[in-house]
Amino acid sequence: MPSLSTRPNALRFILALTAGLGLSACLDAESTTELDGELDSELDLPSDAELDASPGSPMQPESGLLPPPPEFMTCTPGDGIDTGQVTARLPDGPNIPDTCSLGAIGLPKGWTSEPLFKAIQGLSVPDGLEPYCLYSYQGVSPSADAYTRLYHRLDQVPGMAKTAAVDCVALSGMSGLDGDADIDAGLYQAFRNNIAAIDSLAGAQLDAVGVYVVDQIAEWEFGSSTPHEHGHNMGYIVRDVLCPDADSDYCDAHLHFEAGLIRTSDGAIDPGIGGGHVGSHVDISRAIYRAIMRWRAQAVDPFVDDPERHAVIMGAFGANPTLSVAADRGAAAALREVLDLVACSGGIFVASSGNANDPGCAANDGPLFPAALANEKSPDAGRCAELGVPELGPAFPVSYGDRPLVDAVAMVDAWDRLPALARDKALPDLVTYGTQAWVPNPTGKMRPQTGTSVATAVTAATMALVWAVEPSLSAREVHEVLYETGYATSYQAHYGLAGDIPVRRVSVCSAVAKVCGKDCPSTCTGAEAPASDGHRGHYHEAVDTALDAALVNDGGEAALAPPVCLDPPGNVLSEPTPENPACPYCDVDTGIDGVSHALNLDLLEAFKSGPHEVLAGHLLAVDVTGSILGRHELTNAQIAALKAASDPTVTVVHFTQPNLDGGTLVFELANGRTAIGEVIVH
Repeated sequence: MPSLSTRPNALRFILALTAGLGLSACLDAESTTELDGELDSELDLPSDAELDASPGSPMQPESGLLPPPPEFMTCTPGDGIDTGQVTARLPDGPNIPDTCSLGAIGLPKGWTSEPLFKAIQGLSVPDGLEPYCLYSYQGVSPSADAYTRLYHRLDQVPGMAKTAAVDCVALSGMSGLDGDADIDAGLYQAFRNNIAAIDSLAGAQLDAVGVYVVDQIAEWEFGSSTPHEHGHNMGYIVRDVLCPDADSDYCDAHLHFEAGLIRTSDGAIDPGIGGGHVGSHVDISRAIYRAIMRWRAQAVDPFVDDPERHAVIMGAFGANPTLSVAADRGAAAALREVLDLVACSGGIFVASSGNANDPGCAANDGPLFPAALANEKSPDAGRCAELGVPELGPAFPVSYGDRPLVDAVAMVDAWDRLPALARDKALPDLVTYGTQAWVPNPTGKMRPQTGTSVATAVTAATMALVWAVEPSLSAREVHEVLYETGYATSYQAHYGLAGDIPVRRVSVCSAVAKVCGKDCPSTCTGAEAPASDGHRGHYHEAVDTALDAALVNDGGEAALAPPVCLDPPGNVLSEPTPENPACPYCDVDTGIDGVSHALNLDLLEAFKSGPHEVLAGHLLAVDVTGSILGRHELTNAQIAALKAASDPTVTVVHFTQPNLDGGTLVFELANGRTAIGEVIVH
């Protein structure tokens, strides 16, 4: 591989009812008992007796209060994804309160208030975001009656209730023969060859560009035990692409993290696990806000000798489109405005198109949110001025209204095919290799990752490298470099402002060489077609060697079953893939007849007992197009054998399937989640 030596016109409020979620310690001094001026009597305010239950008594429905409309109750209390958070946008007007406590209207008893967005490193909140507020209920989780009373208080402010919506936990990470060093080395070689990585940055003239990973961790936290290490893994992949040199400190200084996936699957916050599986729209909007405001603060800090010229923010998460996210109300409106803030700052937000949590089924059509915002144009100069985001100077160029709001990316395998985990009808114009990715890491906890998380991390790192070499480029031009230098696949884009254009696979080397020009020592000649062996020769040799040395337990035949679609209701989480698959090194040996096959299984220890214990599993067999051919169920006896096996035992399960080209292993876990991972066929 080559080497490179005041107030806005529109008042908006975000109301967060974070009952029982451990957020009360964050509240400001401002509380719901404060009244901020009198409003015109024409508002006809209700009394506390009309809207509130008596202190200390259970909340009872009040006569005459109709339930809020469905547009407000986007998820139901107690269904597992209700965080208690509500957002609203208060319109401008002469009788509008000017603080979060709603002035003379007040809040129902038990509620406190604070600003949603805070000043960051001395920078005040942009005018367009300053009016957002966070409301927290002090007590048990809000019931439907509590939401009803709050809704009717908001309804006393003209037009406000029409923009309000409950915030739901909706966004989760998109990644997805244990511990053999040679197998890991083979996967690492395949990863770097398939993305056309650059071996060295020594001697390159690089401007500072910040990469901000919005995920499970706030910074490198090697002592924490975040679920499945997703935040760490994304950082490892970005760092490997940016800084392969052992002596390079480039991304040690310019690789940053913000915690956005901070909740367990039921919407709670558990401070003991050092992170979470999922995040709500409020969590994500705050994390992205912190990231871009940190970047803006360092850009204007006179004591920073080498400020980062640009910011690339990556979000390897997404919300299922069955949630019917409306970006014009609720917490999604806040997230949408924060993404405007990123674009108005000249930054790039790289979004994951998403994985399939039920491969081959209708619920997996289309890109996840916010990647779907690639269909929308970035803000123009007028919108940025309205938001209160001034330019920082000629050293920090901004282009307006000339590109998608987010840069979406999807994944392909080593042969430019769509894995079974790829969502249907969800291809933007860029894809990146995203299967069985592994890179060296200091904790030793990383397992091979399959998912659009991998593609998002590689793309974000590549954009940062292009900008570091040529900082005069605009955000639009950076995207164009990656597209123009990528390898043309056989696919057409399903979404994005550019329309139905060929999809291209990102080549790190080709993109960087494009901007290096004659002074670049790279010998990269252009993006290459996929290798016939997928650059996995070393990996297959290592697997064969490991199997020869392993104790083999013949688990018998799998049970053939028809594929079943779960078709989850619209209010469930997007849980496409836990961050480490349960059997990351499992593979299939194809038979000489091309029909009879052997599935080699070796579960990670964490999936043999405890909350992640495997209860059931099956293999989805796919053909060369990624279409599902059949479902092969593991029997109860086979599952028991897998969990009882000790190293170095490998359990072999036999199955029959014509036209097999790949597969996906799906395991149902004791905690209700699903572990999904690619299976290599050779």
